[in-house]
Amino acid sequence: MNLDKQECRLVAEALQLALQNNSDPDKARRYRELLERVQSRGQVLSPAFEDGFRYDYDDSSQV
Repeated sequence: MNLDKQECRLVAEALQLALQNNSDPDKARRYRELLERVQSRGQVLSPAFEDGFRYDYDDSSQV
């Protein structure tokens, strides 16, 4: 099965939700392994990193 980036991102989000809402350690391990594979194949990144810029908080103006 070939998935494009958007499909990989959607699968990754579903797996992350499944990890958050699961109490079975065996299922969590399998979800985590699959999530890692999906992320490595689709190179799924957080939307904040897609544009190639790094956004940091500027706290230099705080007193």
